Amino acid sequence: GEHSWALKDRPSMTKCSNQGTLPYALYSLPELLLYPSRRFGEYINLLYALRLHTPAGHIDRGDLTTAIDQIKQYKDYIDQ
Repeated sequence: GEHSWALKDRPSMTKCSNQGTLPYALYSLPELLLYPSRRFGEYINLLYALRLHTPAGHIDRGDLTTAIDQIKQYKDYIDQ
């Protein structure tokens, strides 16, 4: 397609593009503009899962908690 240059190094995206099933093809512009906020929620959930499986004494556990708190603040700001 017209954006094949952007997809050439991403086989999974090329497959979706060829099938006409790119996820954003189903959304309006206002819906797409809400995506960053939704992604922040997904990142928060991912970090919660990582923290859940990180032992209490692990060196990275504090950083995970800090990252969760910061991303929650960013999400709250974007949602305003």
